[in-house]
Amino acid sequence: MVAPLILGVLAGFVVSIPPGPVTATRIAQTVDTGRRQTMPFICGVAICDVAYASAAVVGTTVISVSVLGIINTVGFLILLGLGVRYAFFKIIPAQEQRGKFSTTGSFVIGLLLPLTTPTLAASYFIIAGLLRSRGALSDEIIPGHLFALGAGAGTLLWLISLKAAFRKLSQNKGKAFVHATTRCAGILLLVAAAYAGKALFLP
Repeated sequence: MVAPLILGVLAGFVVSIPPGPVTATRIAQTVDTGRRQTMPFICGVAICDVAYASAAVVGTTVISVSVLGIINTVGFLILLGLGVRYAFFKIIPAQEQRGKFSTTGSFVIGLLLPLTTPTLAASYFIIAGLLRSRGALSDEIIPGHLFALGAGAGTLLWLISLKAAFRKLSQNKGKAFVHATTRCAGILLLVAAAYAGKALFLP
């Protein structure tokens, strides 16, 4: 029973590494809202990854087509809004700001952003199929759910590691590095928004 969990952790970690909307938002939010406020975002992403991995091991879709259309529209607006914010507006680091941030909002964004990455679901389906063809993952329910939970844990591990690495670099490189990186993250989010908008409005 331990093997599916370990395989899931490895799968979640590897799938999360390629740069995309989630990684860009994660880096920018580390500056914008601070360490504690970004944990709800990470948890939202991890839960979405668990859902994707669960769908992959049982061979079904996560949500219906009609609901997916609504989520894609909301996701497009989130990508566009975050992209404009981080690309064109100077972000004041969290430690220099006053006031509270919305943990619920961060969680919802974390839950929705992975759904704007079409390659994510495909990656889990490919990995699950490959593991099954090699006999490393059985067709039973419990091993499949353990794999899915492991995928969420792997995603958590990667995003927390990314947060720690970025904060260390920020402390060493100074504000210029922070602002440049945040702006690059915003540009990446705008590119993702353009891709999502094209798929949404120009099918």
